[in-house]
Amino acid sequence: MRTFYDILSINKDATHEEILEAYRKKVIEVHPDKGGNTIDFMNVRKAYEILSNPDMRTKYDKWIKKKELDINRDKWLFFIQSFLTNVCKNENLILIIITFLKSENNSFVYQYLNNTPSKIIAAEIIKKCLQSIRNTHPNLNLQCLELDSICNKIIIQAEPKTKVNNKNNNNKYIIIPLCCIIAWIVGLIFLFGLGNKNSTGKISNTNNTSIVSENTAPEWNCENKTMAQDNTLKDEEDSWQENQAKLSEEIEQINEIEQYEETIFHTGDCPYKTYYGKGKFNRNSLSELTLINKSERDAVVLLCSRGNNVIRNVFIKSGDTYKMKHIPNVECIIKVMYGHGWNKNKVNNQNSFKGGFMEDVSFSKTKWSDVFSFIPEKTANSYKYPTYTVTLHKVINGNLKSEYISEEDFFS
Repeated sequence: MRTFYDILSINKDATHEEILEAYRKKVIEVHPDKGGNTIDFMNVRKAYEILSNPDMRTKYDKWIKKKELDINRDKWLFFIQSFLTNVCKNENLILIIITFLKSENNSFVYQYLNNTPSKIIAAEIIKKCLQSIRNTHPNLNLQCLELDSICNKIIIQAEPKTKVNNKNNNNKYIIIPLCCIIAWIVGLIFLFGLGNKNSTGKISNTNNTSIVSENTAPEWNCENKTMAQDNTLKDEEDSWQENQAKLSEEIEQINEIEQYEETIFHTGDCPYKTYYGKGKFNRNSLSELTLINKSERDAVVLLCSRGNNVIRNVFIKSGDTYKMKHIPNVECIIKVMYGHGWNKNKVNNQNSFKGGFMEDVSFSKTKWSDVFSFIPEKTANSYKYPTYTVTLHKVINGNLKSEYISEEDFFS
């Protein structure tokens, strides 16, 4: 992730004098009148504006740490979820572990880890989670112990083996002298080879033919390498310019995000009515969908038909129940956003939609294999309209499967 420190080519602990010196140098380099790029020029000025202000710099540093943690956490969440799917058959326990890891309060579990996910570290993370989950979910104690045992086996198998059989020990006494002899022969060849080296950087052999030394690379190879480097730099520059406008927009929202004014919604309100309206209704339809929010977080539910057409968008407070009525004759899935603290000015990902939760945010959706069909069934004398009840919470042995999705998938 490129930051304003990268733009000015300074360290994160740079002093005010170093920031000013770097700014003066950079602003000349990228100035449009000197052949520079307008976007780069604007970003250099924005970088100095933020980093030269102690209060803004402090907030920006916090923002960087949170971004880096979010990126690292998303990477690990995806890896751990795939890992759990392979080693654990209990879907309810998998859901609890992932929810546990998504909580801001539990980010300590993996925020200091190496950026490269591995099965060994994933197993250690899961073991830490299981210690807390056994206390909060005693009914899953047996499943937790089974998964803990699997994690222990993975960790033990990955440890380097210290035992060496006798056959390998005997081979040592043969291999070591042999290596010494080979090294002695190579040394002699090297000494005689140096004596035959001529002034052109080539080595003459007994047949007077020229052999190019390793220090002299063919010309075509150098040209190709230079061209590859130029193409790489061009790709990085294009990508860099595309990302700078987004970065500047995000930084302008730092104060707003940290000091937002919470919007209070009530169950049944439509938080995205500006974009989706209040919903689509069929007054002749008796189809209903009852939503029970037993989660500890508030929720926004999108009822989506095929083609990602949003039929309804509704806010449901934690602990409340809401009933959707007069649903059109379509097949649907539901997407759910959970969280706390609604900020009406929050910009969602790269989407133009504004408004969202600020804390403990997660997204999920049901699968099309568990479609909600609101198409009435014709009987002898009338129509039979379907009704459903969905609990927005992890339910043991529940008959409805859901999956975690990204913020981008929720709004697409």
